Amino acid sequence: TSPSSTQKKLHVLVIAHPDDESMFFIPTIKALLQAGETLWILCLTTGDYDGLGKQRTKEIHRASKLLGFEKCIVQNNSDTIQDHP
Repeated sequence: TSPSSTQKKLHVLVIAHPDDESMFFIPTIKALLQAGETLWILCLTTGDYDGLGKQRTKEIHRASKLLGFEKCIVQNNSDTIQDHP
């Protein structure tokens, strides 16, 4: 069966660092929410370059709620992905 035109689509925004969603994607996020779409965010690092990973993780969770994301996932891939500004 094909999805109906009124069915909400799931969009997952994949970003490298906490705050990338706010710095680069606000117009896209706003447009998708206005269209009634479902948004999740996947952040590939904790943003721990300066030792602030725990704080930045808390910040992205708060920001994702304020921006309207239904789910926020933050990966701690420090062993495979080197965080860098």
